[in-house]
Amino acid sequence: MIEIVLFRHGPAEDLGAKWPADEERPLSAEGKEKTALAAAGLLAGGFELDRIVSSPLVRAEQTARILGSAHRPVLAVEVSKELAPGGDSLALVREIARSGGGRVALVGHEPSLSRLLSSLTAGEPGRLDSDFKKAGAAVIEISAANSRGTLVAFLPPRLLRQLAG
Repeated sequence: MIEIVLFRHGPAEDLGAKWPADEERPLSAEGKEKTALAAAGLLAGGFELDRIVSSPLVRAEQTARILGSAHRPVLAVEVSKELAPGGDSLALVREIARSGGGRVALVGHEPSLSRLLSSLTAGEPGRLDSDFKKAGAAVIEISAANSRGTLVAFLPPRLLRQLAG
């Protein structure tokens, strides 16, 4: 049995003259702060991680590093193109499920995370309507035998920040 924690990246800088390429946009100063509080809340809620896999986009990698830094010892971050927009995140989950147990965070983007949550819990993308706020999370328990799971928790960022105290 594994648990997958879907975690949306924190608030990022706006597209514009300073950040014309979407994949290079970093977290904003406020985004870093909110993400750190959300990461602390995830731990306070009892959802310690064993592994973190991130989209290669800058804001997601920064979010993943903040999640990893909240743990003792600090967790390393793996990067997978399957978590980038247009990637095959369901194939990544199947690979993770075959590799064993534990709690694995997947740090990514909308609408990909909502589609993945729906695929994992309702059997197909779009069947379950969810909206991941930035620095929000969902926890899904999955049997190693298949890639279908049960939603354990849906944790909006405000709740995670409250859990952090």
